[in-house]
Amino acid sequence: MFSSLDELSDEPHSYAIFDWELQQDIALLSPNPIYRLILNSFNDLYHRMALQYFENSSHRSISKQYYFALLDSLLNGDIEGTEKIARSMMKNSLHLWKKQMNGG
Repeated sequence: MFSSLDELSDEPHSYAIFDWELQQDIALLSPNPIYRLILNSFNDLYHRMALQYFENSSHRSISKQYYFALLDSLLNGDIEGTEKIARSMMKNSLHLWKKQMNGG
């Protein structure tokens, strides 16, 4: 899931693709097969929104830090820590998104 992380170019399109593929890969790990089908229905919407979100270079930087923290936690077998990292990033991303939508 993270094999292309080191090659991630600092541009919105690359981040949108990487993030979407990561979401898809994580969904595959879910015991609920319907989850991936539901997620797939958001494909077009996600890409449009992700391009806007990742247009901001600080969002790309924060996301890259998140990806590395998530990977490190997973490699260390820290499942609870991984969950905390993911939840924290979801909260932070929502805050950043709202801030961006309100003009910065």
